[in-house]
Amino acid sequence: APVRWRDAVRVGAECTRVGSTSFTIGFTVSARTGTADERVAVRGHNVYVVVSTEDWAKRPVPDALRHALVGR
Repeated sequence: APVRWRDAVRVGAECTRVGSTSFTIGFTVSARTGTADERVAVRGHNVYVVVSTEDWAKRPVPDALRHALVGR
């Protein structure tokens, strides 16, 4: 569904997967025009890979980040 100028938009995001070196954030964009019911405009996801800034090699997801993503 299209999103147009002046539509009210809500963006929801959540971590949907945490692997050993990467994690996935899923998102949903919902829109409402005037008094119409909210409708999903788009769903998607981004995959983030943790890498070293020295050699760009994959690295494990740090414990602090893992905890922030999954709450454990």
